[in-house]
This record gives sequence, structure tokens and C-alpha cells, in this order.
Amino acid sequence: MKTIDFRELFKQLDVRQVIRTLIVVLSFLQLLTITGMTWTREAHNFAYMLGVIVIFGFLLRNVWLTLFLIFCVFSYTYYGFNIGKVYLSNIFYGCVLYYLTKLSFKRKNVDTFITAFMWIIAINCIYMVLQICNLDFIYEAKPWNESGGFGLINWQTPGFLGHKAFMGVIMALAVPVFASRVTKHSYLIAGLLFVPIYLSKASTCFISAIIGLLFILWHRISRKLWIGIVAVLIIAGMAYLKLDMKSQTVFYRAKAWRNILMDAKIHPITGWGLDSFRNITKNKKHLYIRYYTPENNFLKWWDNAHNIYVQMAFEFGLLPFLLLLGYFRSIVMRFRKCVKEPNTLALTGFILVFFLVSFAHFPMYLARFAVILVPMFALMEVQLEV
Repeated sequence: MKTIDFRELFKQLDVRQVIRTLIVVLSFLQLLTITGMTWTREAHNFAYMLGVIVIFGFLLRNVWLTLFLIFCVFSYTYYGFNIGKVYLSNIFYGCVLYYLTKLSFKRKNVDTFITAFMWIIAINCIYMVLQICNLDFIYEAKPWNESGGFGLINWQTPGFLGHKAFMGVIMALAVPVFASRVTKHSYLIAGLLFVPIYLSKASTCFISAIIGLLFILWHRISRKLWIGIVAVLIIAGMAYLKLDMKSQTVFYRAKAWRNILMDAKIHPITGWGLDSFRNITKNKKHLYIRYYTPENNFLKWWDNAHNIYVQMAFEFGLLPFLLLLGYFRSIVMRFRKCVKEPNTLALTGFILVFFLVSFAHFPMYLARFAVILVPMFALMEVQLEV
């Protein structure tokens, strides 16, 4: 049975005609004045803002992102505009950045952004060396907090990111990018990045980086050598996990994820609403607690689930998962047909590591990562464009 290619169907859609129709429909929002609404000015403002967001979504020319943006508008409206304005604006600005990246970058320009990203990693590593040498001129005067945010404890260096877990995420994302370069030192540099990842004490980053590296090697070396390297990396990964399991963090998070998913089952289709996880809303009267260690009885409210998929299930419901699977499937199908150029491997490996590391981290929820992640996803579409 022939599968439906939604991307091709979306390409056949007359986007300009759709946008023209929506603009005409938008002009009829004047009728809100005579519908008996008490706050007509606010009604017009909301309708204008949300209408423009929906119209802009069709410029993305990506059916999955367009549908996701429309769903976010629906969710914000469904829950009475009470919560999620920050979410919706950030998602909208992310789509604008995605659109501008696709508009301004061609395949010949992809190297520019990848090179800039590699320089960011290099500068961060240099600054980590300064921290090790007690020359930290950014964070040295700030106290260390419970989450490893500032200061230094032994060799736990966050670089200029200010947080060792964030440093581990960006280093993991960088491993397949460096490994994909056609230079004699690319694998060596990619391997050296595991040192700061180890210092971050983030097992998900470590495993994700290994998988990202294996992905690149699969397309570069013989299968026998690849199997040998897999065996070595599995042993290294198990040794690392054995050390990391001494920390009880993973067990506390797993327990919390179970509770969050049980609550998510209450609203499986619509979710609890945008940005509802960290806020008390009309429907949700509680917050989630994070236990640090039993020794110090440290309690802290969770502002995110430390797992994008768990948080999506809670806030968005099931539909965005279907859109995410469709988006991921479209990348896989196009990647299988394309020439495996260095930039194609770098971007695909980067996206693969992102999906993996998001099982225990939340890079998309941080602006410091979003300004890298969004262009990388857009450049992947540019790179695979026929």
C-alpha cells in the first residue's frame, strides 16, 4: 500500500490562496463588536494576534510546523487565554526564526552557521580550561547553588554557560557536528568532547553523544571496525553509568515522571494547557516537588519536567506527538534518499542527539539553546531540499 506523503500534498497546496482567504476572513473580526461581548477591545486584540499567527504559519511551508502552531493557538484559546501567552509568543518567535533561516540560507551558506556553532564550543572549552586554572572571571565571585549553577567544585566546570548540565547538553550536540568534518583531527576532537561531557555528570548527555558519534561513524567507516568501536563504547558507557548511578537523581526523576504522566491521563487530548506545568491554573491547583538528596531534605518546586516528552504529554496532550512523529518521519525519509554530505550528517546527527538528550533535559525550553536549535532544524530542511 502506498503511503501518503503529507509534505508533497502540502507543497501542492496554493499557500498564497490560503493566506489571501485567511486575510479576508480576518477582516470579519469587526463583527465581534456586535456579538454582545463585554470587552470588545480585548476580544479584537486577541483575535487579531491569534489570526496573524495562524496566517504566518502557512509561510513556513512545513505541514507539521504549521499544524503545531495552529494547535498552540487552539490550546491557548481553549483554556480561555488564562495561561500560555509566554509559550505562544516564544513558539511564534521560534517559527519566525525558522522562516527567516530558510529564507536567507542556501545550501552553500550552511557551513557558516555550523562553523559559528563550532567556535562557540571551542570558546566554551577554552573558558573551562581557565576555570580549571582558577581564572574564572565570570562566576568566581558568585556562590555555588544546589543545581550546580555557579562557582566551582573540584573539576565541575560549567564553562561560560553557567550550569554544568547545560554545558553537557551543548557538548553532546557538538559531538556529531565535529565528527562529521572532513579533517584528519575531526574524530579526535569529537572524542575529546567526552571529557567535558563526563565533567557535566549527565548520563543522558553521555549516552546521546555516543549514539551521535556512532551515527557518523556508520556512514564513514567499515562495518567490522564500527562493531568493534560499538563494543568499546558500550563498555565505556556502562562504566560511566555505574558511576552515575551512585546519584539518586535519576530515581527521583523517574518517580516524578510517573506521577506527571498519571496526571496527564486526565486530559489526554488537549493536555492541561500551554505553560501549565509550572503554574497554578483554574484547572490545575498544584505544583510538582523535586527532592534533591535525602541527606539535606532540600525541596524545590519543579518549573519543568526535565523531560520534554513527559512535559509535552502533560501540557499539549497526544496530538503534538503525532505531529512530532510526522516531522521526524519526513526527515528520515528525505535523509535516506539524499547524498550523505558532511553537512547533512552533521545536521542529522545534531537533531538525533537533540531528540535523545531531551529524555532527561529541556534544551528547547531555554533561549540559549533555542537560538541554535531552531536554525539547525531549519538548515536541515534547506540541506535536504531537492
